[in-house]
Amino acid sequence: MNLDPVNQLSLYGHHSEFSNFIKLYKSEKLPNKILLSGQKGIGKSTLAYHIINHILSINEDFSYDTKNFKINPGNKSFKLILNKSSFNTKPRFVLIDNIELLNINSVNALLKILEEPNDNIFFYID
Repeated sequence: MNLDPVNQLSLYGHHSEFSNFIKLYKSEKLPNKILLSGQKGIGKSTLAYHIINHILSINEDFSYDTKNFKINPGNKSFKLILNKSSFNTKPRFVLIDNIELLNINSVNALLKILEEPNDNIFFYID
């Protein structure tokens, strides 16, 4: 069984949090820096992947299934989730998992980037 968050097509729990983030995005009020906190293994990274997939797949042929809280593996965004280049005007997302494992220099560099991020870039930090 592979429990890696990027491979979790179904979102278990966190439905109200997911819906709240999507409402914020639709109203153009989604913060560009979101810190998800809680015990390890409760699904914070999986929640972030689902939010990201929903937003990126809105106009795609196989968009996110909001009724069942499921990522459609046929959507283009799911297939390109590990792509590191920006090729369109869609929002860009940075997901940092296990931030506590970063060394002091990495944390300082991240803080500098977070102070003044570019437009249309969203950070999810776990």
